[in-house]
Amino acid sequence: MKTLRIGVAVSLMFVLLTTGCSRKGSVGKKPGKKVDVEWVHPIRQQVYSHLTSKGEGAYDSYIQDTVNGMICKLIFPASSWELARKEGYMFLDIIARSGDQVFDVLYRMMLELKCREIEISSLWRPLTPGNPNSPHHEGRAIDITRMKSKYGETKFTVLASGSETAYVKLIRTWCFPNNPDIVQYFSPWMMCNEKASCSQSCCVNDKVSSNHKIHQNHMHITLSKVPEIKR
Repeated sequence: MKTLRIGVAVSLMFVLLTTGCSRKGSVGKKPGKKVDVEWVHPIRQQVYSHLTSKGEGAYDSYIQDTVNGMICKLIFPASSWELARKEGYMFLDIIARSGDQVFDVLYRMMLELKCREIEISSLWRPLTPGNPNSPHHEGRAIDITRMKSKYGETKFTVLASGSETAYVKLIRTWCFPNNPDIVQYFSPWMMCNEKASCSQSCCVNDKVSSNHKIHQNHMHITLSKVPEIKR
């Protein structure tokens, strides 16, 4: 009976974390506090179990594939969840409210793009003022500021390079249009499937429109909406 009660408690905790409940700080009282949680999604579990506080709201983690001998460090600066922290959420809420595809894509980046480090500037976040339709609030977006792999390293900022490098182009073509998990790719240099300027194709980031301007310092990918399972 004791084992059964523990199992039910863990299952209930997982349901509370992954549903759209409005309660903030759902897995603890203090922002960033780590508690024992078991996640159903294996890559989400890796990100959680390898989580290390770097102090002042910053975290590191990593994912790995022991069969292929691969490991990828994930870096979460304090600024990557600043809005959520100000509204009373914990870092574990960021992990809980990001969709499964987020972790699938990070895992595929490690395997297929041979990534060794990914610095993330945003996953899930609360509704952003003036942007009620953000895919970040739906848990299906990733913002990245730096990537390092066996093929090269890049910082996603116009200050790093005046135009796309070969490595950045490799990343872009991996993301769009042939990646079934990704429906949009924005960077300081190119915008792909940005509906106002280049729907279903890629065009140069002209740094003129508001959406073009805000993507001069990071790469953004929007993940596809997974169809709901009818029960």
